[in-house]
Amino acid sequence: MPLKHLIPFGLFTMVICMSCSSASSEPAAWGDDMTRGYLYERDRDIKAAMTVVKATLSRRQEAYERYRIGNLAFFEIITLPHPDVMDVGARYQHVAVILGKKPRLVSLPDKALFAHFAKNIRPNPDILEFQDRIRTAMLLATGADRIVEKLPPTWVDENGILVIHYHKLFYGGGRESPTREECTLTVDANQDFTLECAKPVELEREFYR
Repeated sequence: MPLKHLIPFGLFTMVICMSCSSASSEPAAWGDDMTRGYLYERDRDIKAAMTVVKATLSRRQEAYERYRIGNLAFFEIITLPHPDVMDVGARYQHVAVILGKKPRLVSLPDKALFAHFAKNIRPNPDILEFQDRIRTAMLLATGADRIVEKLPPTWVDENGILVIHYHKLFYGGGRESPTREECTLTVDANQDFTLECAKPVELEREFYR
């Protein structure tokens, strides 16, 4: 084939490759799949996500895989107290990673992710087990997921208003007694929410885990 025919073809191929590279470099987006799944350390996408999470950790922090909703993976970060500090417990927080060719780390809470979750789950909430539904809503809206299990939460969606009622559990660490807060998360038809919590009170012994 004459050289003059090869050059245009080569340029055309380069344009295609550059287009592909540009598309693959875009940050991952959370899809509409709201089914729950497990996180396996051996999976390539979970390894990539954990690498992204670990890059943000300090020396006394550890990260653990928790679960996924579609291609959104949740990780728990534990911050260990300084060994010289007495009566201070570990601190717990959560982050999310949107899985894809370019995993994207998201700090929690995140209003945009919550709105996406609410929009997709409210028409068919039974896609998720009740506890997973409550837990995911709490993580996305508040960044925490610990509840008093013996005071069951509720999920009531009527007339375009979703009301999630629960008792949040908090461990202060050290010699502090655990406390609970009674909270109500109210979500309107546009997936905007408000959170109202009562003043924390010491957790009664009959409600200890």
